[in-house]
Amino acid sequence: MCGILGIVGQHADTHGINKILHRGPDAIGSVSFPGVQLHMARLSIQDASDIHVPFCYHDIGISLAYNGEIYNCDELRKRLPSSEWETECDAEVIAKMWRRYGPNSLHYLNGMFAFVLYDKWSNEVFAVRDRAGEKPLYYTITNSGIAFASEIKALPIELEETECPEESVFEYDCLSNTPFKNVFALLPGHYIYVDCESRKHKVSQWWDLPTDSLDMKYEDVLEYLDELVRDACRIRMPSESYAVALSGGLDSAIVQSIVRCPTCYVITFPQIQNAPQAEKCTCGAVLHSVTFTKDDFQDALPKVLYYLDTPATWTSICDYFLIRQMHLHGHRILLSGEGADELFGGYNRYRILYWLDKMFADPSLRKYKPTTEFLIGKHADILAKLICRGPNIDHAKEIVKQYAVEGKSLVENACRIEFKTTMQVLLRMPDRMAGMFGMENRAPFLDYRLIELAFQLPESFKVTSEESKHILRDVARRLKIHKSIVDEKDKKGLAIPYSDWFPEFAYGSRGIWDRSKFAEFMKDKWRRIFLVQEQR
Repeated sequence: MCGILGIVGQHADTHGINKILHRGPDAIGSVSFPGVQLHMARLSIQDASDIHVPFCYHDIGISLAYNGEIYNCDELRKRLPSSEWETECDAEVIAKMWRRYGPNSLHYLNGMFAFVLYDKWSNEVFAVRDRAGEKPLYYTITNSGIAFASEIKALPIELEETECPEESVFEYDCLSNTPFKNVFALLPGHYIYVDCESRKHKVSQWWDLPTDSLDMKYEDVLEYLDELVRDACRIRMPSESYAVALSGGLDSAIVQSIVRCPTCYVITFPQIQNAPQAEKCTCGAVLHSVTFTKDDFQDALPKVLYYLDTPATWTSICDYFLIRQMHLHGHRILLSGEGADELFGGYNRYRILYWLDKMFADPSLRKYKPTTEFLIGKHADILAKLICRGPNIDHAKEIVKQYAVEGKSLVENACRIEFKTTMQVLLRMPDRMAGMFGMENRAPFLDYRLIELAFQLPESFKVTSEESKHILRDVARRLKIHKSIVDEKDKKGLAIPYSDWFPEFAYGSRGIWDRSKFAEFMKDKWRRIFLVQEQR
């Protein structure tokens, strides 16, 4: 976890890195070139030696401000056998791979990363973001140039509110638009190229989800998936003290069954008992139950909103208290199960889509297609209704059109759309909360090999008439995870006793799942923090 700031051109305020020092408590530094500035606050993980940051490799003309971890460093070093390595840091691997392969080097990297790289030989800047969007990167374009930062608050501009169309669909920003004027998120799997002399820039996509299908027998895929999951966990296991966040559900249980971390944590409440199930996932580890009250929630909310930059759901509060406790116990790294639901069709709401697909495929109803579409809607309409929590169903349809793939089932396209949208918020929350305490979060299921495999699998490998995440549950059975965890069907995810604490917010046009009033409450608090600048 590091904080980065890169500036091309001239900006009056170049002290934004001071606003994100929490992300990198171990070192801070700056480097300047004609028309280019790089700033960085470093959390030292792979190489704890006293390395000046940002990273400058003068012999190859590359400097970079870098945030993330590359887990296949040793493998990549072997690709460059003639190189003399100055450090054990993965930033050096990125720089030397870039010098050899240019932007194509990104395809070799297995990890989570965002970086701003200056190539002195060509006088170009590249700002890059990883495939899944684990590490953040924002940018702003002004008359004086372009700037990039890990968090919006570090950008060298005065922040002003603007309309964000995605908020009218999801109740929060999750694509390139943000609720700040002229501030954009670089999308996952993209980079921006900047010609430093002309200051012209171009955004390019370097990676996307696969659209083809894998033609393999179920047992062969299961064997391969089992190997990949184990390896994804293995390469993310740090040598120093770390913790695993358990939920009582399948995904984090799989992670813990492989890494066997001695210390685990779970969020629990009297009304929402996650601890008993989480206890079955510990593999003998010490389990710390973390809870908080409504008053604790309200006291922490201004601080959480400040670190989030933009409004999000209550899950961020759970992450705050969970990660704070890990930090107090001396941990610097946490592992969790994020991403598995989007990859393997795990959300219970996807089962509605599964049965609708069965209905559409019923040969007896082929002649009744106009009737079923009249009653229920076309595929695009169904997906738009599924993702739309706000009033802008037309924009929801545009998002579906952008990310859905022709010929894929409702479940497959829901996974694709939510990987690109709602998952981005789920990743932002633990990133910011970990960053608040100078910690790093790692998600084994977001290993790109797992992502690409999952999106090539037929739906029947993921969702059946009996269960969701079918093939992942079979991996869990191989790992001998407790039967009640493997067979659970009503896991609700990380939650607070929302309806008990805020009954005035609990119901709306979508019934008990309506969060619109809570979203308005969060947006009002956010305005007070960022625009009115109330004390947090």
